[in-house]
Amino acid sequence: MDLTESVILAGLPQSPSYYSPYGQNPKAYVQRSTEVLRRMQEDGYIAKKQEDDTIKKLPTVVFQIQDHNIKAPHFSFYVRDLLVKQFGENVVEQGGLQVTTTLDYKLEEKRKR
Repeated sequence: MDLTESVILAGLPQSPSYYSPYGQNPKAYVQRSTEVLRRMQEDGYIAKKQEDDTIKKLPTVVFQIQDHNIKAPHFSFYVRDLLVKQFGENVVEQGGLQVTTTLDYKLEEKRKR
């Protein structure tokens, strides 16, 4: 794993839903990773040049396409983000919530045809 990948991963735990490149804010990881790099440089773990070079790479990172079949992914992530705002990241991540929405997936599939 290179420095770019490492700082992206290091920034995720603060708010995984928000900083995920697959969520509602797909470029939010850039700012968070920049903060991680700044702190690493301040604490002497990396040189200023490494920080600057990595910051330049961040916006161009290509993430693997999600291949798990989430039905209605935009709607699902939207609902997930609402739940995080209402209950917090920890409650949503730990599971146990039972959520009922207005989505009728079978009807949506018929509309696509």
